[in-house]
Amino acid sequence: MKKYMVLLSFVALFISCTGPQSTEMALGNDEVARPESCKVYETKNWNIELEKSNLNTGQYRLIIKGEVDVPSPNYHVSLKMGVTDRAYPPGQTLELISEKDNESMAAQVITTKSVAFEEEVPFSAYRRVSIFCENRLLIKIERVHASG
Repeated sequence: MKKYMVLLSFVALFISCTGPQSTEMALGNDEVARPESCKVYETKNWNIELEKSNLNTGQYRLIIKGEVDVPSPNYHVSLKMGVTDRAYPPGQTLELISEKDNESMAAQVITTKSVAFEEEVPFSAYRRVSIFCENRLLIKIERVHASG
């Protein structure tokens, strides 16, 4: 029993001497380190179209355009196709990717960037189209149907 107490005391002493154990302790109470997250402040002017692209194959083209506000001109934004659910008509998710260009310098001023996405899809309608950025819902548009 005495051996275990000595060992536990040694481990406790070692841990206390190695410095702060969390980023909260390292930065103090006022500032907490957070991992990179979605760097989009606001979104606006979204337009979603679904149009017939190929009469022979029955394919449709999903076209999405919008604008996002990012922290500086150094950010590049794009949309990536996500999960299509199994309902009919289906729901579609897309992921907005915001990446900082670390190669160049720019002022830290909120900048509006245009984002566009086009892809052929097999569906003539969607129950909803949702756009996420790092698990944060940016916009959800209900009942998207093919034009024409």
